[in-house]
Amino acid sequence: MTQHAVDQAMQWPVCEQHKLHEQLRELAKSPVRLSRPATLHENPKYQVYEFTLSETEACKVFFQYGQDEQTLHVVVVARGPAHSR
Repeated sequence: MTQHAVDQAMQWPVCEQHKLHEQLRELAKSPVRLSRPATLHENPKYQVYEFTLSETEACKVFFQYGQDEQTLHVVVVARGPAHSR
């Protein structure tokens, strides 16, 4: 994680930080299946992984693949309202 992403996550409640770390471990296991390309609005140079933090909060993780195409560089972690599906 970049320092910026770490700083963002450190502002979250501890329970949400734990959920983030659990979800990052899952993302590392299967990034192609779990993520999608970011939209023009989001920033198309990143991949995005989205998950629910709680009934009202969701998270978007913006990352890039390393040169080895195995390493994930987490650039931004963003919280926002959960959307009903």
